[in-house]
Amino acid sequence: MMVILPVKSGRRWAPIALSDYAARLQGTQLAGGYRLENLASIMQPIIAEHWAGKADQATTRLNIKTALTPIGKLPCFEIGGVRQDIDDEWLDVVIETNTDIVCGYRSFLQGIDPEVLDAYPAWELVKAKDGEEPCYWKARWVESGGRMYNGRMIALKNDPIWSRISAFGHPHPPFVFKSGMDMIDISRIKAVELKLTDWRSEIQVPPCPICSG
Repeated sequence: MMVILPVKSGRRWAPIALSDYAARLQGTQLAGGYRLENLASIMQPIIAEHWAGKADQATTRLNIKTALTPIGKLPCFEIGGVRQDIDDEWLDVVIETNTDIVCGYRSFLQGIDPEVLDAYPAWELVKAKDGEEPCYWKARWVESGGRMYNGRMIALKNDPIWSRISAFGHPHPPFVFKSGMDMIDISRIKAVELKLTDWRSEIQVPPCPICSG
């Protein structure tokens, strides 16, 4: 799974399009011939150590800096006229987001286990962490084709809404950078009550097209 890289525009973070991973890094001798795709490859095994619990965030950040700055300062890059420094803030967003994606994928797999899926065929999108959200989720949900149920964002686990609300294309959290939203299981009893399914229907959930690749 490729490391997702962000760029900050104003106060918001956005994922860099795959086509822009060919952009060159600037500002250090090491990065002279390097592109963002090389940066992602350098960072991937270091962040994997963090995923595995073998290094805390501060150590992971330091290890990335060490890998990128043996003879110079940290590089920068430019996407669409927006300059992005590879500073501590940027590194923390990368580490946190990519770690959360691994955790989100593991929870996704648990949620689509056949026995769990039979008892809990739907998810609800809820606020799970404190902090300001980078977008208004109810509007994003409806604009992406989701239905509201008494103000709640609920859909079957195989509903494409889960990928549609994601800036990364994953059907699981995190759905955007710096978000504290998560999914919780909704029982079949509640799903039947909301007329999302009936008592006997089997729900088939396709694998995550990115994480499972």
